Amino acid sequence: INKDFESFYREHIAKLLLVRNRKRYLTKGNYNLTRLGYIHKLFPDARFLMPVRHPVNHIASMMKQDRLFCEGLKNNPRSQAYLGWAGHFEFGPDKRFINLGNRKLTEDILERWAAGDMVEGWALHWKSLYEFALNQQKTDTNLSAATLLVRYEDLCNNSEATIEKILQHCLLPKELFEETAVKYSNSLTLPDYYQPSFSKNELGIIQDICGETAAHIGYGCF
Repeated sequence: INKDFESFYREHIAKLLLVRNRKRYLTKGNYNLTRLGYIHKLFPDARFLMPVRHPVNHIASMMKQDRLFCEGLKNNPRSQAYLGWAGHFEFGPDKRFINLGNRKLTEDILERWAAGDMVEGWALHWKSLYEFALNQQKTDTNLSAATLLVRYEDLCNNSEATIEKILQHCLLPKELFEETAVKYSNSLTLPDYYQPSFSKNELGIIQDICGETAAHIGYGCF
């Protein structure tokens, strides 16, 4: 609870809607995954889209992104400082993990990253965040009704139906998005420019850590 912030945030969004002459506000933020309950309290009519990807591919993608950030920021301290000022610590040499109420888990993830155990660290990262989000919805039926989990694979393999679900959930008129829906239904595909290169042992680590949570989302074999 932070009444000053809540007033500022509401007024900030209202100002943006006013100056741009719009009725709906859209925001994308990775950190909001842990704030859905709070945001829903502030905006009870909000709709949330929670994207998710199979943990093997998701972890491979996050590790790749982290590696690119670490390489790119190595000789660019100004960019590193800018990310810190902007409050972005998802990737790079100064990456951090959100404390979800379990300090030991947070420290374990940071220790694994620091020790170079990247697969285990990122697997714990994936499992912890989605487990937190799913558990929050179990205990809050209103939040659950306001949230649509969107699997990346469904968006690529069954684009038209998934886009229609998104529009329905967000209370957006289908007829206004027909051109956009057709465009992406014809172009969305799973990436073919790289494939995860995990060893059998690393796949076993991901399975052991993420398997149960992944199964709740509908992901089967690894």
